[in-house]
Amino acid sequence: MQEFSLKTTVFFGENALDHLLEKDSKCAFIVADPFTVKSGLIKNVTDRLDATDVPYLIYDDVVPDPPMDKVIVGVQKALDLRPDCIMAVGGGSAIDFTKAVKMFAHRADPTFDPPFVAIPTTSGTGSEVTSFAVITDREAGVKYPLVSDKLLPEVAILSSELVASVPKN
Repeated sequence: MQEFSLKTTVFFGENALDHLLEKDSKCAFIVADPFTVKSGLIKNVTDRLDATDVPYLIYDDVVPDPPMDKVIVGVQKALDLRPDCIMAVGGGSAIDFTKAVKMFAHRADPTFDPPFVAIPTTSGTGSEVTSFAVITDREAGVKYPLVSDKLLPEVAILSSELVASVPKN
């Protein structure tokens, strides 16, 4: 017997980001890598939130192999904001960072459990539909795998307009 199931609902194809116009959020916490913000790619997301009058905070202090100290700062920002939606926009590091923030914020405050939307700007990692993440303890030189169904995004939005404009590397 074989079985395949996903907890994550995946929106893809032309105008996939328009799903954001349908969200009934009152406040969003957006985690994005610095390139996504500096290049203006983030506007593909924020313009849609602006169109529906959803306030948001962009947190872009994301680096490859997300370190624990930055995750702790992200957790505090998320808990201070109390969003009813948390989004990751960027590559695997931004998505892993967001997964860790959501998981540890929930551990600190079990009432913190906003829906998680992953919007990858790269192809190939599959992080937007997996229950895994990796964070790094730079002082100890150790990477820690995180494994939990709580890491699964409720929604993944695969937008060709975001992937087409990133650098080849």
